[in-house]
Amino acid sequence: MTPEQIQEVKNLRELGLSPKQIARKLGVRPVAITAIIQKQGEEEYLAKVEKGELSPLKHCVINKSAAQHLLQSHKPKNSSEELDNIGFAQILVTRIERNKLCVCSSLVDIYCLGVKDAIEPRRMDIIQYQNFLREVYRNFEGGYVEITLEEAQSIIFGAIEYADKLGFKPHKDFEAVKPLLGTPPDKLLSMEFGKDGKPFYISGPYDNEKKIINTLKQSVGEGNFKYMMAL
Repeated sequence: MTPEQIQEVKNLRELGLSPKQIARKLGVRPVAITAIIQKQGEEEYLAKVEKGELSPLKHCVINKSAAQHLLQSHKPKNSSEELDNIGFAQILVTRIERNKLCVCSSLVDIYCLGVKDAIEPRRMDIIQYQNFLREVYRNFEGGYVEITLEEAQSIIFGAIEYADKLGFKPHKDFEAVKPLLGTPPDKLLSMEFGKDGKPFYISGPYDNEKKIINTLKQSVGEGNFKYMMAL
């Protein structure tokens, strides 16, 4: 559709017309109108977020193994309940936007690289969200648990600070995620990053391994970090 038609969709929507009514008026398929309305809704929401107009928080969740490792509130009561720590925290922050949910995701390398991947805010209904949750955490032992927003902020921004000292920046898509997290507290919760007091790099399929290792050599020096290469 042309930019003029897209603007007309917005104007007619503001007048209260349904997608089917707009489609008939413009002579296009209703599915095309629905897609445009959804995109406009996402753009309007992100514009509000950038202005600091955050919608109510639904919840924050993280893979259980990371919560056990990082947060005192989730430490297992006995060793039989303890999960293997894999070095990654998968965090979702979800807010309520009218009759939809807006969710963003951060994959945090708590041993070395900080925010390694991010998914920009997406709007979805409750069924889509439940399916999304299952898909995101299906490969994590123990699934996921709820945490507070302060805990989520402390993990994400704490890992970014740690990685920055090592010479690494967060994933480029994190800029779109950051506004949805809100303003972090002046003092982040205390937690340990790295492994056994040192950076520990675990290589991934899309990493520039040589560049990362060279960066670590420059920032902390040979012998002051560990790494594990993918087979």
